[in-house]
Amino acid sequence: MVDSSKMEREETTNTSSAMSDRRARRKRKREGDDVVEENGAVTTAKKDTATRSREEAELDRVKASQGRGENLPIVGRLVSYFRGVVAEIKKVTWPTREEAQRLTTIVITVTVVASIVLGAIDFFYGWWFQQGLENAGIYLLIGAVVLVVVGGLSWRFILREES
Repeated sequence: MVDSSKMEREETTNTSSAMSDRRARRKRKREGDDVVEENGAVTTAKKDTATRSREEAELDRVKASQGRGENLPIVGRLVSYFRGVVAEIKKVTWPTREEAQRLTTIVITVTVVASIVLGAIDFFYGWWFQQGLENAGIYLLIGAVVLVVVGGLSWRFILREES
């Protein structure tokens, strides 16, 4: 006597190329359909067919995807690209509202401070070169002071070894 539900399962397992034989057996085991009782011991039923090779499974996946437009050169690449994009977006850990506000505040603060520092440097160089056009002695004196300050700071923070 053959169980009709088992035959239906075998037919759906054989026709669905996207699901491997191993996955189908695990699914049946979870549902309790693959359990056999022999002499009071509960075991799982034997496999009806040999396990497919990886090459066969890959061929089935390729055949299943051919109806979705992936076999066309440009469309297939676009579909593949957007699937990859969606997969990567699902992996992203998005910040909370509080984290986003805190990080935005930090970015704006650093931007404002950097623009003030660069503006001050630009203003200084503009003033310094203007002095150089009017009086070469003052220009060289300011240059010497800048050289000593920058040299001292670089020696203090960069070149001197910590003791």
